Formats: sequence, C-alpha cells, structure tokens
Amino acid sequence: MEPLIAGKISSPSFKDHMLLDNHAASKIESQGRALLQWKAAIETQELLNTWTSKTSPCNWTGITCRNDGHLMPTITKVQLEQLGLEGKLEILNFSALPSLKVLDLSDNHLHGYIPATISALSKLAILDLSNNNLTGVIPSELGNLTRLKTLWLFENQISGSIPPSFGKLLNLNWLTISRNFLVGPIPLVFGNLTKLNFLYLWRNNLTDSIPCTIGNLVNLIEFDISDNHITGPIPHGIANLTKLETFHIFNNSINGSIPSEIGNLVNLRDFSIYKNQITGPIPHSIRTLTKLETLYLYNNNINSSIPYEIENLVNLTDFDKSDNQITGPIPHSIRNLTNLETFHLFNNSINGSIPYEIGILVNLRDFSIYKNQITGPIPCSIGTLTKLETLYLYNNNINSSIPYEIGNLVNLTDFDISDNQITGPIPHSIRNLTKLETFHLFNNSINGSIPYEIGNLVNLTDFDISDNQITGPIPHSIRNLTNINGSIPYEIGNLVNLRDFDTSDNQITGPIPHSIRNLTKLETFHLFNNSINGSIPYEIGNLVNLRDFDTSDNQITGPIPHSIRNLIKLETFHLFSNSINGSIPYEIGNLVNLRDFDTSDNQITGPIPHNIRNLTKLETFHLFNNSINGSIPSEIGDFVNLRDFSIYKNQIIGPIPHGIGNLTKLQTFYLYKNNINGFIPCEIGNLVNLIDFDISENQIIGPIPHSIGNLTKLEIFDLSSNKITGIIPPSLGNLKGLTELKLFDNHLFGIVPNEFENLTNLINLQLFNNSLSGILPPNLAKGGLLQNLTLGYNNFQGPIPISLKNSTNLVRVRLERNQFTGDVSESFGVHLHLDYIDLSFNRLSRHFITILGACLNLTSLRISSNRNQLNNALEIGLLPKLRRFDISSNNMEGKIPREFGKLSNIFYLNMSNNHLTGTIPPEFGDLSSLEALDLSSNNLRGEIPVWFDNCIKLISLKLGSNELNGAIPFQLGSLNFMEVLDLSDNLFTGEIPQQLSNLIVLQELNLSHNQLVGCIPSSFQSMAGLTSLDLSYNSLEGPIRRTISFQIAPIEWFYRQ
Repeated sequence: MEPLIAGKISSPSFKDHMLLDNHAASKIESQGRALLQWKAAIETQELLNTWTSKTSPCNWTGITCRNDGHLMPTITKVQLEQLGLEGKLEILNFSALPSLKVLDLSDNHLHGYIPATISALSKLAILDLSNNNLTGVIPSELGNLTRLKTLWLFENQISGSIPPSFGKLLNLNWLTISRNFLVGPIPLVFGNLTKLNFLYLWRNNLTDSIPCTIGNLVNLIEFDISDNHITGPIPHGIANLTKLETFHIFNNSINGSIPSEIGNLVNLRDFSIYKNQITGPIPHSIRTLTKLETLYLYNNNINSSIPYEIENLVNLTDFDKSDNQITGPIPHSIRNLTNLETFHLFNNSINGSIPYEIGILVNLRDFSIYKNQITGPIPCSIGTLTKLETLYLYNNNINSSIPYEIGNLVNLTDFDISDNQITGPIPHSIRNLTKLETFHLFNNSINGSIPYEIGNLVNLTDFDISDNQITGPIPHSIRNLTNINGSIPYEIGNLVNLRDFDTSDNQITGPIPHSIRNLTKLETFHLFNNSINGSIPYEIGNLVNLRDFDTSDNQITGPIPHSIRNLIKLETFHLFSNSINGSIPYEIGNLVNLRDFDTSDNQITGPIPHNIRNLTKLETFHLFNNSINGSIPSEIGDFVNLRDFSIYKNQIIGPIPHGIGNLTKLQTFYLYKNNINGFIPCEIGNLVNLIDFDISENQIIGPIPHSIGNLTKLEIFDLSSNKITGIIPPSLGNLKGLTELKLFDNHLFGIVPNEFENLTNLINLQLFNNSLSGILPPNLAKGGLLQNLTLGYNNFQGPIPISLKNSTNLVRVRLERNQFTGDVSESFGVHLHLDYIDLSFNRLSRHFITILGACLNLTSLRISSNRNQLNNALEIGLLPKLRRFDISSNNMEGKIPREFGKLSNIFYLNMSNNHLTGTIPPEFGDLSSLEALDLSSNNLRGEIPVWFDNCIKLISLKLGSNELNGAIPFQLGSLNFMEVLDLSDNLFTGEIPQQLSNLIVLQELNLSHNQLVGCIPSSFQSMAGLTSLDLSYNSLEGPIRRTISFQIAPIEWFYRQ
C-alpha cells in the first residue's frame, strides 16, 4: 500500500507560528484545540503528554502536518495505534480536521460508538479503528467518505447490519469488519466496489447467501466470510474472480455443489470450504488450479471419487477431504504432489490399496486415512517418508505385515494401525522410532514376541498391542518406557518366568490384577507414580521370591494383606502416598530381611506392632502422616541398623523409650505432631550420628538433657511447642554444625548461654514465648548466616546484639515483648532481604527509621510502644513493598510525613497514641490497598478529607481522640467494606450523614463526644449488622430507631443528648 504522505514535514514551533498570518495561525490552533479537548475527555491523558498548548500540534506524538505553498500548516495524519488509549470517539470534533487523510486509532481501548460526525473527514483515505472495544452500529454516514481506500473495523463489538451506503465507497480496496457481532446479509451493493482487493467479514453472525454481485469484484485477491451463518450455494459468478488467491467460506451452512467455474481461479492458493453442507463431486476443472497450496473440503457431504486431475496440483501442501462420502481408490496420480505435507482422507468410503507412489511424497508429515475400506499391504515405499510424524491407518482392512522399512520414519510420533488384519511380528527396526508417543497395534493378528528394541521408544505414552497373538516374555528394556498409560492387563499372569516388572512413572490406571499370583519368580515389582487404584491383592503372598515391592504414589485403597507373611525375602516395601487403611499387620514381623519400610501418607490406624523386634536389618522406618496410635514400642531399641525413624503427624502417645540410645547409626529422628509425653531420655546423647532431631508439637516435659552436647553432627534441633522446663544447657554450644534451633513455645528460663557464640552456622534461631531473661551474647550472630531470629515474648534486657548488623541475609526478626534498650541503629545494617521486623513493646530509644528505610523488601514493620521519635521518618515512604506498619504508642511529634502516601501496597497503618499534629495528608488518598487505618489519640486538626472514598478497601477507620472538626463527609458512606468506624472525641459538627447507612456490613460505630446535631438518620434501621453504637455526648434529638442494635444498646450510648 502506497503511503499518502511520504514523510512528516517539519514545522515551525508554536511560537514561530505567531509570526504567520492570522488565518494560518488560527487554523492550526483550532485543530490543536479540538485534539486537546478530546485528550481532556479520555481516561489515559498521560499517554499523550506531548500534547500541550505550549507546542505546535505538528510536534505532538502521532501527528503529521503538511504546509502548502504559503506555509499554512494543517494536520493530515493522526496515528495513535498501540498506545493503550481509553476514551470515546464521539467527543472528538471531526469537523475541525478537514484535511485529515489518515486516522489510525487501532489497538487501543476505545469504547462507545462510531459517531456519524466522522463523515466530516471528507478527504479521509485510511480509517483504522480495529482492535478496540467499540459498540453500536456502523453509521450509514461512513458511506460519504468516498475517498476511503482502507477501512478497518475488525476486533470490536459492533452490531447491526452492514449499511448499504457502503456501496458508495468506490475507491475502497481493503475492507475488514471481521470479529464483530454483525447480522443480516452481505449487501448486493458490494458489487459496486470493483477496486476491492481484500474483503474480510469472517466471525460475525451474517446470514443469507453470497450475493451474485460478488462476480463484479474482478480485482479481489482475498475473500473471507468464514465463521458466519451464510446459506445457499457458491455463486457461479466467481468465474470472474481470476485474481483471487484466498477463498475462505468455511464453518457456515453453504449447500449445493462446487461449481465447475472454480477452474477459472487460476491464481488460487487457498481454497477452504470445510464445515458446510456441500454435496456433489469434486469438479474435474480443478486441473487448472496449479498454484493451489491448501485444499480443505472436510466435514461436508461431498461424494464421488478423487478426480485423477489431482495430479496437476503440483504446489499442494495441505489436502483434507476427511469426513465426507468419498468413494473409490486413492489415484496413482498423487505421485506428482511432491510438496504435500498433510494428506487427510479419514472417515470416508475409500477402497483399494495404498498406492506404491505414496513413497514419492517425501515432504509428507501427516498421513491419515483411517476409517475407510482400504485393503492390501502397507507399501515398503513408506520408508522414504522420513519427515512423517503421524501415520493413522486404523479401522481398515489392511493385511500383510508391518514393513521393516517403518524404522526409517525417525520423526514419527503417532503410529496407529489397529483394527486391521495385520500379521507377522513387530519388526526390530522400531528401535529407530525414538520420538514415538502413540503406538497402537491392537485387534490384529500380529505374532512373535515384543522386540527388546521397544526400550528405545523412551517418549512412548500410549502403547496398546492387545488382542493379537503375541507370545514370549516382556523384555527388560520395558523399564525405559516412563510415559505409558492404560491398565495392567490380566494376561500379565501368563508371564510365569517374569523376574522384574517396572512400569513406574507412567499414567497407568486400574487395579493390580489377581493374576499376579502366577508370577512366583518375580523379584522386583515397581508400579510407583501412576494412577493405580483398588487394593493390594491377597495373592501378593504367592510372590515368595519378591525382594523389592514399590507401589507408592498411586490411589491404592484397602488394608495391607496378611499374606505378606510369606514375603520373607522382601528387602524394600514402599506403599507411601496412597489411601491404604487398616492397621499394620502383625505378620510384618516375618519380613526379617526388610531394610526399607515406608507406608507414610496413608490412612493407617492402630499401634506399631511389638513383633517389629524381628526386623533387625531395618534401616528406614517411615509411618508419618497416618493415624497411628499407641506408644513407641520399647523394641525399637533392637533396630541397631536404623538410620531414619520418621513417625511424625500421627496420634502416638507415651514416652520416648530409653532403648533409643542403642540406635547409634540413626541420622533422622522425626516424632513431631503427636501426643508424646514424658522426658527426653538422657540416652539421646548416644546418637552421635544424628543430623535431624524434631520432636516439636508434643507434650514433652522436663529439662533438655546435657548429653545433647554429644550430638556434634546435628544440624536441625526442634523442641518447639512442648512443655519443656529448665535452662538451656551450655552444652548446646558444642553443636557447631547446627543450622536450625527451635525452642519456642516452652517454659524455659534463665539466660542464653555465651556458648551460643560458637553456633556460627545458625540460619534459624527461634526462642519465642519462653521465660528467658538476661542480656543476649553480643556475638550471637557472628557467623553472619542468620535469616530468621525470633526471640519475642521473653524478658531479655540490654542491647540487641551488635553482630546482627553483619547478618546480611536476614529475612525475619521478631524481638517484641521484651525489655531491650539502646539504639537500634547500632545493631541493624542494610538488610536487603529483610521482610518482617517486630520490635514493639521494648524500651528502645532514639530514631532508627533511617536505617530501616534502606530495607527495600520490607513488608511488615512493627515498632509500637517504644521511645522512638518521628524525626526523619521520610524514608518509610521509600519502602515499595511495605504492607503493615505499626508505629503506635511512641513519643512521636510533628506532622505525618506526606511520603507515607507513597506506600502503595500498605493495608494496615497504625500511628495511634502519639503526639502527631497537623492535618491528615491528602496523599493518603492514594493508598488504594488500605484496609485498616488508626490515627486515634493524637493531636490532629482540620477536617476529614473527602478523598477517603478512594480507599475503597477500608475495613477499619479509627480517628478518635483528636481535634478534627467540620462535618463528617458523606463520602464515607461509599466505603462498602467498612466494619469499624470510630470518630469519637473530636470536634465534629453538623448532622450525621444519611449516607452512612450505606455501610451495610458496619459492626461498630462510635461518634460520641462531638458536637453533632439533628436526628439519628432513619435509614440507620437498615444497618442490620451493627452490634456496637455509641452516640453519647452530642446534641442529637428525635426517636431511637427500631433496630436490634438500638433496642439492646445501653443507655450510656445516648447520654447527654
């Protein structure tokens, strides 16, 4: 398409324009004013920041001007595509732009309708409003734009019919109105548009037939009316469209036959008429369509055979006549279609054999001729189709064997020849089909064994060879196939010599068949990570040679069968992550060679049986996340080879047995989330190889034994949420490899031993909620690796350890509810990963907000009830991720920093109980995420700003005990989520706004101790959720409303009225 203007002509500055004659200046000024008025009315003005009255419109974004011979500038192009503009077109004064030739507003978010006034652009040649949100109908006045060459309205929500006035657009060469909601017929007057090259009307709701006048569009190159409700036949007038390259009418209700005149379209490249109701034969005239690349006729009612003339379509790449009523054979003339990539004839009545010439189509990727009546063999020439990806021949009458040459199809992903009469073996050449995903041979007469080379098909997901005559063993290489689905066939029981069976990591469904009873030589049975259901069959007991049984990560239900008593050679027994129920059978004691036992993540109940004493070779014992009850049997001490003992998340009671001290090889000891009581046995000190020790969330009592200091390999030590008493033993300082120490929620007292300075690998230290006291060791964090420090709710004194400054990876610090003193800035550095800090309820002094202002990832900051000052708190406004900020109950003075208005993610802000003065900053109106704001008990003055209605998520607003005055703004009534509103003890005057009754979820309202007058609004009766209301100490009058909250309210709420 030739541009109308070769380039943007530079213009003098707006100041220079003042030197031109008055007429010229006033012309460009009026055009600029029209555009500025439109800018002022759109929602995204900031996207047009160069549009100002201080510069010439010719220098604005998207504007092009021209000058005539007398240097009189005028706007000729407005090109604002892909800017994200939001607004309406009808506001634009089009009459102020008489010289406009190009208007491109595509790919924006414009809404509203296309105004009829757009017809004032009489010189317009290009109009592009595509990809917006425009609604309404196409105005008939568009037909007055007779100079239009390009009209693009696609991808909007335009409705109504195509106006007949379009017949006047005689210069139009490109019309696109696709992807709208247009209805009605294609107007007959379209036959007037003889210059039209491109006509796109697809994906609308157009009806009626293709107009016969379509034959007048002799310059048409592309025609697309697909995805509509067009009916009737293809008109014979298409014979005139000799320049046509694309003809799309698919997905309509077109009937009749393909006209023979189709042969006149000698330039046709894409002919797509699928999903219609077309009948009759394929005309022999297609012989002339030698440029055709795509021929899509599928899903119609076309009958007759494939014409021999198909041989002339030498450029054809995609051929699809599936889902029709085609008969006859595939013609040998397809030999000429050497560019063919897709060949679909499935679901017809094709007969005859696959022509040998198929091997010439070396570019073929998809050959699908299933569900026909094809006979004969698969030709050996198929081996030349090395680009083939899909070969679907199923549900025919093909006989003979699978040719060895099939192995040449190295790009094949889907191969299905099921439901035929195939004989002979599966050829060994399948070893080369390493990309194969689907391999279906079922319901044939294939014999022989499964070739060992099947293991090469590592991408196989669907393998079905059922209903054949296959014999012999399943090859060991089957273990390589990790994507198989389907169920385990009952016939598996015929493989009586099978030793190893592994179909793990697939998508296998269904139960384990009872026929496994016959697999008495089986040693390995792996089904883990599938979708197997049903129960473990009792016949499992027949597998007397079994050493490794793993059905974990499935959907198996039911109990563990008692027949496992026979599996005395079993070494690995993995059933975890299923839905197995019942108890652990007593017969478990027979499995004397068992090394790994894992039934975790099931629904097992009952106790651990005492006869586990026999399992002396056991190394791993996992029962976690079940409903096991009873106590830990004392026989646990006989497991001298045990390395991992994990029985957490059960209902186990009783003490930890003293025999635990015998398990000197133990590395992991997880008992957390049970009901274990009693003391920690001192024998725990014998477990010198222990790495992870977690007995949290139990009812352990007594002290931490000093022998714990022997566990020098320990990395995780968690005693949290118990009832442990006594002091922290200094011997804990011996555990130099410790990374996690959790002692929180206990009854510990005393000091933190200085030996803690030896724990230089600590990442997580949690001593929260004890009765610890004293001064913390100054080098508590000297290792610099600390990420989580939780010491809150104790009685610690003195300064925060200065070594904390070097812990650059700090993420979470909780020191609240202690008696820490000193200057925090001496203990904290720049912690770029710090997310949460709580220093509230201490005795910290001096300002330290400056140092915290550099912690840019901070989301929660609590420093209430200290001795801080607000001096230089501006840095808090620089914390872009801060969501919770509590600085209440300090000694803060001065005004609230305006910078707090930059906390765009804040949802909780509490500055109550300070000495703040001044007004509430207007910048708070930008806190659109705010849910709770508490500024009560300060010395704030002025009125409540009306912009509070911008904080639409507000749930709680507390402004009580200040010196705020003026009327209560009615805009508060628009805060629909408000549950708590406290404006008490201020100087508010006037009446209670009626709009407050809109707060239908409000539960607490306190307006007491003000100077309010008038009646209690009658609309308050609708506030059914109100449970607390205090209007005392005002000058209100009138009746008490008949609502529950008013009727049950104490008289004190209405004092002094």
